[in-house]
Amino acid sequence: MPTASENDRQPLILEVDGLRGIAIALVLFCHYSSATLVYRPRTLLSYLFVPGRLAWSCGALSFVLSGLLIGWILLEAKKSSNYFKVFYTRRFLRIVPIFGVFSAVLLRSKRWSQRIGTSGYWFPGFLLCLFAAAAILTKINAGVTTLKMASFGYTCLTALYAYLLLSVCARPRNLLAAIARWRPLRWLGSISYGAYLFHQPIQGLAFALIRRGEPRIENGSTLVLSLVALALAYVSRNFFEARVVKLSHRARYEFLPRGEILLSAAVPASARQ
Repeated sequence: MPTASENDRQPLILEVDGLRGIAIALVLFCHYSSATLVYRPRTLLSYLFVPGRLAWSCGALSFVLSGLLIGWILLEAKKSSNYFKVFYTRRFLRIVPIFGVFSAVLLRSKRWSQRIGTSGYWFPGFLLCLFAAAAILTKINAGVTTLKMASFGYTCLTALYAYLLLSVCARPRNLLAAIARWRPLRWLGSISYGAYLFHQPIQGLAFALIRRGEPRIENGSTLVLSLVALALAYVSRNFFEARVVKLSHRARYEFLPRGEILLSAAVPASARQ
């Protein structure tokens, strides 16, 4: 009876971990700079943080990445005879981000992935237009709850992240893909889930217990204190999350001929043996 695990049937996309690393790095930058770092307005330091005004939105990039990976698994195993059982078992052991799978459909399509990979101008050009839209949102300081962000900002940013994902996966020779394959980014991407969950609660708890106040990055020691969350995320990834993921892979998709699928549905396993 042939079986296949996720590791057996889906290609390892190094760039996805790299993009995830970029996403969590920008979120950390946002929470550890504009939210807590002490600096004076209209200074060089304040101007250096202007490009990071939209860094908070990179949480959306994480959802786009998760949508790709989950969509890839769903499409890869759609002919499995135990499709729903394995899928819901694995989702029970993981957090399921509910986001648009469209990227996985395009990448799995040989025609579209080739068109994206070999496009001379239209795909990079549209990607540059989306980057320009993000720059405009930064310039006008469109915040999370502003009308500008609600009306067109979120759509532009989600499209940007989806196109960025398609670019690094379907065009592996371009500069963005090379950056996404950088080992430190891939390492950060591997612990991004724990870092995303832990970095603010741990930062707040550490400052409350040690500094007796709210998180404020004023010097080197307070920066180190804030980065304790990364160490905890690493521990969580290696000693907890990895074991749960390994446990989830005990559930495997089965790919049986149609006749055997009908037989397995009609006859109990004990009787077939």
